[in-house]
Amino acid sequence: MTGTDFLTPAEAEKLRFFVVDDQPAALQSLSICAQNMGATRITKAATFPDAMRGLRERTFDVVLCDYMLGDSRSGQQLLEELRRFDLLPDATVFIMVTAEQTYEQVISAVELVPDDYILKPFSGEQLRVRIERAILKKRFFSGVYRLRREKKLDEALGELAALAAGKSNYGVDILRHKAETLQMARRPDEARAVYEEIMRGFEYPWARVGVAQSYRVEERYEEAKALLDEVAQESPNYLAAQDLQAQIALDLGEPEEAARILGKLAVRTPRNYVRKRQLAFAALANGDAGQALEVMNDVLANDSVAGAVTEEDRQQAARAAIAADMPEEAQKALGGFDADQLAGLPPDDRVARIAAGLRVGVQGAEDYFREHRDWVRDTVFRPLTTMDLVGSALKLQDRELAMLHTERLLRTGDMRQIFKAMHRIFVDAGLEEEFRSLQRRVALQRAAAGKAADPAAALQN
Repeated sequence: MTGTDFLTPAEAEKLRFFVVDDQPAALQSLSICAQNMGATRITKAATFPDAMRGLRERTFDVVLCDYMLGDSRSGQQLLEELRRFDLLPDATVFIMVTAEQTYEQVISAVELVPDDYILKPFSGEQLRVRIERAILKKRFFSGVYRLRREKKLDEALGELAALAAGKSNYGVDILRHKAETLQMARRPDEARAVYEEIMRGFEYPWARVGVAQSYRVEERYEEAKALLDEVAQESPNYLAAQDLQAQIALDLGEPEEAARILGKLAVRTPRNYVRKRQLAFAALANGDAGQALEVMNDVLANDSVAGAVTEEDRQQAARAAIAADMPEEAQKALGGFDADQLAGLPPDDRVARIAAGLRVGVQGAEDYFREHRDWVRDTVFRPLTTMDLVGSALKLQDRELAMLHTERLLRTGDMRQIFKAMHRIFVDAGLEEEFRSLQRRVALQRAAAGKAADPAAALQN
């Protein structure tokens, strides 16, 4: 690229285009538009799977994608999947092509916004202008993208300060990148100040959600909830606000509310499997094993992008099946139980699989669990894995191990998200009073530690 505000013919000729549309005539029309710009390297895809395959195999400079792709798929879903699997390089321009009736859907989904959109019908000249503008903007922020990718956040902030000191048409974009970088650096108060600066000029939903995110980091939940309620009311198509509402509900130990929010969102976005995984988590935490299993079966059967379904997904399906008292479904989700396979898994995956196998009676699981008890005792696991472990320990009458890991979890804020499900495990084992006693003891110890760390508060009490 040169320092001009347009592409030279030589630059346009070098661009690699990827064009996606399920209608043959429209696909041809988009290709002709690219050719009229001078492009000679154009790849086409007519289906969602073909688009994912093509973008997984090669890198392109420009992606032109129609919003409606057939088979209940959309260009927005394609963009979500590309971002999810890190298949869209920072330098690649993604432009959504949309009809007027879907325009609102495109511009409202700004949590995963395309670099630009263009409304049908359009001329080749209009498309050229949009592509040039997007490429120039990518180039302007290229240093910031690189530094953030390398986790050099202080240097990225320095680069943004240098960009802000110069003349450009990207003032709001610079501020947004600055706020996002500060969030990444876990500096929520500074990020919030930048978002509030943006909001003094523009009432962008994403800026208000950014403020709410900073409140969440600081555990100022009521302020975050109030702001998100406003955004959800005024911008109901901005789904990122509602996703954050659900996450805060989980933070506060309100899985029923989280499941309610995510359930409604799942109806609106039936092929967003990241959101459905969150719904399964909330449903399981809320004690609705049937809903969790139904959602995870949908994920296992239909999240068809290569590499999408993980060991953790299979464990979550098994976890839900066990809670629903459907051991055969759990075994189906888990597949085989092989000691060599277990040895190659990360600690959390290994223990979750052992625990699930033990609870559904898989041969060899109990022996493996007992043999590795010392390692299990001394390792700290994720909250859901800890819940699995506690359930298995109680099944083996190993109350000491169950209480040890429960106490560890009670000492963290993570217990709030799964408290209801963990409580149910102890109730089913006839140990509710032991659980409550442990809960009270940990709460008293944490309160005492807090007073010791704050002498002024201790004097007041």
